[in-house]
Amino acid sequence: MRRANVRDASVKPFELDVVAVLGYQTVVVSCTLAYKHDRVKQKGMEVILRMRQLGGIEARAIVLCGASRKAQQLIQAELKEETGGSSLALEIWGKDTWYHLQQTFHQYIRTTFGWA
Repeated sequence: MRRANVRDASVKPFELDVVAVLGYQTVVVSCTLAYKHDRVKQKGMEVILRMRQLGGIEARAIVLCGASRKAQQLIQAELKEETGGSSLALEIWGKDTWYHLQQTFHQYIRTTFGWA
């Protein structure tokens, strides 16, 4: 999703790859090939901001990146701590999810929203 023709200079353009509305819940997904800690963490901060702008406090976010499982867990924990939310609905999905992304997303939907 790219905002085009934004004329207000105070509004910065941004990109999101997927915005899904599931019932009353918004799920925002940002995809990157980045695998380095700082870049993935930066994407995480951006997607947290965008999820709150688009879906409020009940929104959820996913960063799909190239990080290893260990790195993604560390980044996710740091983002939760730094944003003051143990209840922060953010997940970092690394390269281990790439080959079964559809199944991972379906499982996420089922467990998060209780959908069959």
